[in-house]
Amino acid sequence: MRSFCLYIFLLFAAGKTAAQQNIASAEVPVTGKSSCFLFSSKGFFYTATSEGLFLFDGMAMIPLSKKTDSLPLITALGENSKGELWIGCTNGAVYSFINNKLNRWQPTEGLPKAVISSIAFDAQNNLWLGTKGEGVYVYYQTHLYNINTDDGLSDNYVYQLQFQKSQMIAATDKGISLCRFDGKRKQVKTFTAADGLPDNIVQSVSFDRTNQNIIWLAFENGCAGMFDLNTHQYVSTYCGELPVKQILALEQEVWLAGNEAVIVLNRTGMQV
Repeated sequence: MRSFCLYIFLLFAAGKTAAQQNIASAEVPVTGKSSCFLFSSKGFFYTATSEGLFLFDGMAMIPLSKKTDSLPLITALGENSKGELWIGCTNGAVYSFINNKLNRWQPTEGLPKAVISSIAFDAQNNLWLGTKGEGVYVYYQTHLYNINTDDGLSDNYVYQLQFQKSQMIAATDKGISLCRFDGKRKQVKTFTAADGLPDNIVQSVSFDRTNQNIIWLAFENGCAGMFDLNTHQYVSTYCGELPVKQILALEQEVWLAGNEAVIVLNRTGMQV
């Protein structure tokens, strides 16, 4: 995973802050196999590997934890509106990293047993967790709630979460689900291949930086494209032979990452 993802995200980081421009086209060495990444609102870049958690400050990778800390393998990173880092692990454990200290989160209801695949926050700063097998969890006020296929979620195997236009979007093994929760009512709308998506397995979702009505989707079958949150219409912009594992929509380009390659699409002429 490191061979393509670290390169693509560091390239993106190069244009994000002045300090990060030092890495314009170079891959920065990092210990262990990378598992997930996050850009902080403060301009830092976090990466988790089999050896621990690291922060890239524009010049070097700084270890924030190490293997000897007994921290499970980190599989998801998220940041709330306060700039606090949240960490999800392969065994379902969740930690916060505040003031350079790891704190294990232990809600009264307990935590998932499945892999935490994604962490996101909504406009009210509620914590959302995507899992590989137990659907979606949301921590509303003081309680942890589960949203799964019984509630209308398209599939319980969730790859990524993205908050957009007052809803949490879940990319799953069977299309996407648009989720809302107000503490009482769970509202879920699902869209699959039967609704016009090119494939059921959606591995990544990215918001559009120029149009809040658009999200970008990446599929197992090698396609990628735009989904309009108003019309619920999908338009493909790329279809290749290999799975697209990650998608990142920028103002001028769309970056697609697979197991061994990175593809950059120029947005000139795209109807967004």
